[in-house]
Amino acid sequence: AYPFEEVNYDLYIEELHRIHEEEKDLVELRSDEIAWELVGPTNIGGRVTDVAINPNNPNIIFAGTASGGVFKTTDRGYNWKPVFDKAGSLSTGDLAIAPSNPRVLYVGTGEANGSAASGAFAGDGMYKSTDGGRSWKHIGLDHSYHIGRVVVNPKDENHVLVAVAGLLYGKNEERGLYETKDGGQTWQNILFVSDSTSCIDVVIHPTNPNISYAATWERIRKPWERYYGGKTSRIY
Repeated sequence: AYPFEEVNYDLYIEELHRIHEEEKDLVELRSDEIAWELVGPTNIGGRVTDVAINPNNPNIIFAGTASGGVFKTTDRGYNWKPVFDKAGSLSTGDLAIAPSNPRVLYVGTGEANGSAASGAFAGDGMYKSTDGGRSWKHIGLDHSYHIGRVVVNPKDENHVLVAVAGLLYGKNEERGLYETKDGGQTWQNILFVSDSTSCIDVVIHPTNPNISYAATWERIRKPWERYYGGKTSRIY
């Protein structure tokens, strides 16, 4: 950020996409050409930001990570494989399976867990899969940067609410609670408080989708100081 006091996130996302395009031209090493053996370390840790279980098959689980994308298991966690490596950003804020159609998944990129001691990688918006995580399509909210929660109407796979945290190191208008009723083709900001107030969480009532609750979080983060909490941190 130095010396401009803020990160050029548009350039950051542009470079992510450029790198992915260049990777398509590289010749990948076939797994049968060389044998790999794990030699450590084994305590590397990391942050898992969300876990989603297929409501019709508990053996199928998706895990979103802070900087490594989304992983899928079909045997209740014994084996995992990455399914999100072709996305523009591998930082996962939250993911959700549509209860009415488990083949439909939504992923919000950009970890929203920026703390006092660490930052968080920004994302490039929302992604959708209609084939159980085999392929993904970018569906907007390009400048959301950090997404705290994604929830799907239990009765309608196309109705989604997204809690957008917005920029971590700066203020922006693209934050608050967003809604789509057409599976991500169009989005509407239905709750905006201020350019420094994130929407960090949202839930939909399990039996009455007309009722929702959203949480906002006032935060201002700079490389040299932070303000977390304030009068606009509320429940709606």
